[in-house]
Parts: sequence; structure tokens; C-alpha cells
Amino acid sequence: MDFVDNKQLMTIVGAILSVCALPFFRHLYLKYIENKPSVFFEVFDKTFTDLNEQLNIANILQKGGVLSTKRIKYAHEIMFQSMAFQSGTYRDSDVIIIMPTNNPSNAEIEVGTVVVSNSQIGSAVKESKVLYKKEISIALEKNIKMWNKWVKQSSKLNEKSKVDLASRFHTYFMIIHPFVDGNGRLGRRLLSEQLSYIFGKHIEFKPASKTYYDSINKASSGDETLLKQLITNSLAENSST
Repeated sequence: MDFVDNKQLMTIVGAILSVCALPFFRHLYLKYIENKPSVFFEVFDKTFTDLNEQLNIANILQKGGVLSTKRIKYAHEIMFQSMAFQSGTYRDSDVIIIMPTNNPSNAEIEVGTVVVSNSQIGSAVKESKVLYKKEISIALEKNIKMWNKWVKQSSKLNEKSKVDLASRFHTYFMIIHPFVDGNGRLGRRLLSEQLSYIFGKHIEFKPASKTYYDSINKASSGDETLLKQLITNSLAENSST
């Protein structure tokens, strides 16, 4: 009888221990096996993280298609939070945008923003001047005010007028150049959203880099022809969506 009782006792104790151990083993399984990152998904995980950052700023435009400096700053902060420069804050330096001339010897010179005080600008590059740092806040507010006024009437505008509106805002945005870096990427992201809103369909503005910067260089000098053509091309490429 004692043998039977001991056997039953051992069975009961074993069952209790098993039940108590389940949460512990489940924790180990989730931590080290089931939730262990797979090397096959590293690229996807990074892509998803980048996408999630984009979703955090969607949309830059607010209700009714209007804009605000607060949203633009926030979008810049999220998009470039891992970069070396300070994101989400207006630049505190005067800068210029440079790009190579057609001289083959300058092929290694890259398009980009250069702080005036630290640059050596010569005949090797052509430059696109941008607004002085002290004028950024007022100029950007005026540009946004212009956009907000006309976007409310966008349903009454024809295609040419809509292209003109988007081109003019983008040109002014790039001339203002509110941030020390990332203006082009943010500007194109915003332009895609602006076009999508005023044309009522998904539009992606993704022109070739050199052609785009050529268009900005010309637009900053008063000729928006190439930029408007790139916008029109984007509309045609997305006409079936």
C-alpha cells in the first residue's frame, strides 16, 4: 500500500512540476527559438523598418491637402533621424548646391549641399544658390501659404495649372532649402504626395537623379520648363493607376 501511495504521490508531484515548468520552457522557446531572427529575413526586416518610418510621416499633407511647417519639420526628422546631421531643424548655415559640369575630369564630383564657409567653389562645378539662413522661416511660410490657398481650389484648376502649382511650390522649396541636407529627398516625397492629391490618383515622382538636379538648377534661375516636363512625365507614367 505504501508503494502504491508513493507511486501515486510521485505521479502527482511530477504532474505539478510539469505544469509549473511549462511557462518557463515556453518563455525559453519564444525567446530563443520561435522569435529568433532568421538570416533569410534580414533584408525584409530592414525594408519593413524603413517602410514603417515612412508610414509614421504619412501623410505630410493634412486634411484638405494643406501643409504646415510643423508637418514638414516632423517629416524631415523621421526620414533622417539616423543621419549624422540634425534632422527636423532648419539649417543654421548658408549653403549652396553644387553639381559637376560636363567636363569629364569632374566626373567624381557629386551633387550635394555644401556649407559656404567650408567650401572651395571654382570652375569645377556649377552652383545653384539657395536662400540665406535668416530668410528660411518667413519664405517657407509664404510658400506654404501660397500652396494652401490654391490647393483649396485645385478641383477647379486644369492640368496645366496643377502642374504649374506643383512645380512652383517645389522650385521655391528647393531654393529655400530649409534643412542642411535631405531637402531633395523630402521635396520629392512631398511632391509625389502633392501630385497624388491634386490629381486624385497615386503619383510617384522619381525622375533620374541627374535630370532632376538639372531641372532644379534651371528652375532656381527662373526656367521651370524641364521640371514641369518631369512632372508631366510622372503623370503619364502613372496614367494607368
